[in-house]
Amino acid sequence: MYYITMLSGDYVLLDGKSIRSSLEPLLRIIYSLDSDANELVEFHISTDEVSIIIPTRYTKYFNGEFYTEPYKALKVETDNPGLEEPGILAGVTGIFKQYEIPILSVSTYSYNYIFVPSVNSSTVSQIASENENIELEN
Repeated sequence: MYYITMLSGDYVLLDGKSIRSSLEPLLRIIYSLDSDANELVEFHISTDEVSIIIPTRYTKYFNGEFYTEPYKALKVETDNPGLEEPGILAGVTGIFKQYEIPILSVSTYSYNYIFVPSVNSSTVSQIASENENIELEN
């Protein structure tokens, strides 16, 4: 069983260009996050790229280029969260593939997050109603 919560608001993917130009805005966002707002800020830093996913309301802090249209963030939970449960992403992404919805996935220790284009958010509700293994919470 997958318990999926649609987080509030829209999110955008940002090419931060470099960690130096991204660090100050990221710190501003981290310090201003409201723990009651049920939001997510994700960033990935490697030798190849700096990728940042932020709620659209924080785009004012960046001068970077935003990719595509906004995304909706879905938090995926299971009865046994964490690294001990195999196949979570495979199961969820397979369901979205059936509906031809492109996704971006991000995993943390306790949760998996799926980002879907905002234009597909109504289809997420349809997926949940048609699939007995998904329970959608708002």
